Amino acid sequence: MVSAIARINSAERGIQEVSSDVLDFGVQFAKGFVDGGIERPINGIGQLVSLGHLPALDLVQLDSNASGASKFAQSAGETAGVIFDFVLLSKLSGKLTSSLGADSSALSTRLGNSALTGFLSGSVLTPLKPGESQWNRLANGATQAASFAAMDGISGALGATRLGESTLFNSIVRGGISGAGAGVVHANLDSLTHGRGFASGSQMLQDGESWGTGGAIMGGVSYGFEKLMAGDRADATPKSETRTVSTSTGDEAKISVRQLENGQSQIDSVELPNGTRMIRQGADNKWISNPGTPDLQAWQGDVRLSPEGKLQYVYKFAKAPDVVSVDVRLPDGSRVALQGTDGSMTLPGSTIDATRESLADGALTSLRKLNVDIPKDRLHLGGVTTSDSVNTTYSVELTPAEALKLRQTIATSAGAQIVPGDTAITAAAPVADIKPALTENAPGEYVYDQPMPDHTSTVAFMFKGDDQRLKVLTGIRKVAPEQGKEALPGGFLDINGKSVELPSQTAAREMSEETGLKMSEPTLVRIGDALNRDTRNRVIDFQYGVFGNKSDLAGLSANDDLGGLQVRDVEQLLKDPNTLAFDHHQTLLEAYRNLSRIISSSTKQN
Repeated sequence: MVSAIARINSAERGIQEVSSDVLDFGVQFAKGFVDGGIERPINGIGQLVSLGHLPALDLVQLDSNASGASKFAQSAGETAGVIFDFVLLSKLSGKLTSSLGADSSALSTRLGNSALTGFLSGSVLTPLKPGESQWNRLANGATQAASFAAMDGISGALGATRLGESTLFNSIVRGGISGAGAGVVHANLDSLTHGRGFASGSQMLQDGESWGTGGAIMGGVSYGFEKLMAGDRADATPKSETRTVSTSTGDEAKISVRQLENGQSQIDSVELPNGTRMIRQGADNKWISNPGTPDLQAWQGDVRLSPEGKLQYVYKFAKAPDVVSVDVRLPDGSRVALQGTDGSMTLPGSTIDATRESLADGALTSLRKLNVDIPKDRLHLGGVTTSDSVNTTYSVELTPAEALKLRQTIATSAGAQIVPGDTAITAAAPVADIKPALTENAPGEYVYDQPMPDHTSTVAFMFKGDDQRLKVLTGIRKVAPEQGKEALPGGFLDINGKSVELPSQTAAREMSEETGLKMSEPTLVRIGDALNRDTRNRVIDFQYGVFGNKSDLAGLSANDDLGGLQVRDVEQLLKDPNTLAFDHHQTLLEAYRNLSRIISSSTKQN
C-alpha cells in the first residue's frame, strides 16, 4: 500500500514537472515570437525613419542567461515571428505581382517574390545592432533574401511530392524541412556577411533547428488559417459565368469562368464542339474529361486562354522528345557506332526540335557530322521505339567511295567507330538539355492548342474483296479538323508521365476503339511529319499497313471519333488524292506499294 502511494506521488510530481517545463517552453516561445514578429519590425522601421533617434520598443524582456530548452524556445519563437512577418509581406507582394499581370504560379515569380520579401524583412524590418553601420542593412537584407528564397524553393520542391497534399501533417513537415534548409543558408550567409567566414557546424545546427521549428509551427498555423478562411472565400467568390470562346481551329467552345481573389480568372469547365466536356476537380489542377461516360479520362494540368483569346491546354507531363537514329552500313557489312561512357554501343543520332525540322532532316544532319552527304530518298525507314522518348531509326547503305570517305573521317575524329555488322547496337539516347519542341510554360508544363499529345498512328486495313481487288476500310471523321471527311482509322499516342505508348500499340488500340477490329502487329510503311500536315499543331503520324481478310469485318462497329465505316476499292480511292483527310492518301499509297511488293515477291518465289 505504501509503495503504491509512493508511486502515485512520484507520478504526480513527474506530471507537474513536465507541465512546468511545457509551460516554461510556451512562455519563452511566446516571448521570442513577440520579440521577432512585433518588436523587431516596429523597431526596424522606427530606427530607419528616425535615423536611430527613436527609443526602441521593449515589450518583453528576453532572458539573456537562458540555456537549454528555454534558450531554444526563445530562438524558435523569434524565428517563427520573423517567418510570420515574411508570410504577411509575401501576401502583399503576391497581390502586387498579380495586379501587374505576372504569372503568380511560375517558379521564377514565386522565388523572386520570396527574395524581395526577404530583402525587405532583413533591410527594413530588422533593426541594426549597436556598432553596426548602414551597410549591415544590405547584408541583413541579402541574408534573409537568400534564406527565404531557399525556404520557398524547398517547400515548392516538396509540394511536388506526397507532402504536397493539403493536410495538417504535410504542412507541418513541409514547413519544418524547408525551414531547416533555410536556417542552414541563413547561418552561413550571416556569418559570411559579418566577416566570420562560413558558419561552424554547431551554428548551422542551431539555426537549422530554430528555423525548422519555427517553419513547422508556422506551417501548422498557416494550414489552420487557410481552413478557417476557406468558408469565407467560398461565400465571397462570385458565381461562375459562361462565355463562348474560340478553339485553335476556329470552332466555338463554351467555358465556365470564375473570378479569383487575386483578380485573375479561372476556367472551371469546357464544352468543346465535338461533345467533349472537361471539368476542373479541386484546387490542385486535376481535370476530368467526359464525366459519366465510358470515355472518362483524368489528367492533371490546366486550361486557359491564349493572348489571342483561344483555348490552350497546359499538361503536367514531360513531353517525350523526338530522337532520330541512323544505322549506317558499309559495303563490307560493318556499321557505325558511338561508344558510351558505360561501354555500350549506340547508333549515331540526335534529339531534334520537331517543330522546325522533319525526322529525315534530323537523320541527314547526323550523317553530315560523319562527313556523309546523301539525298533524302536514300534513307530507308527502319522502325520506331519508345521509352521516355520517341525514337525513329533510319538506315542507309553507303557506296565504296562514301565508305572510304567515312573511314577517313572517323580516323581523325573521336567518338564514332566502325564495328562488325553483328555488334549489339542500341538506338541513340535522348539529349537531356534539348529545348522542348513545344512552348514551355514552367518546369514540367507544356502548352498545347488541343487537349492531346502530338504523335499519332494511322492504319490502312486492306483485304481482297469478292472481286479479287484490294479493299480498304475507311470512315467519316466526326470531329474537327477535317470533320465530315473520309479518313483511315487512327489517333493519338497515350503518354503517362514519361512512359510513351508504342505507335504500333496505338495503331492496334485505335483500330479496336474506332472499328471494333482486333489486329496483329501492323507494318510501318511511312512517317507523316510534314510541318503543315495538321492544322491543330505539330503532329507526327506513324502510318501502318495491315493485310487482313474479309472475315475480319464480322466484328465491325463504329465508335469514338470515326463513323460511317465503309469498304472502299483501293485503286479507285487512290485516283483522287483529295478524297481522304490529312495525308491519308499517301498513307494508303505507301501501304498499297508495300503490299504489292510483298505479293510480287511471294509470286516470284512460287
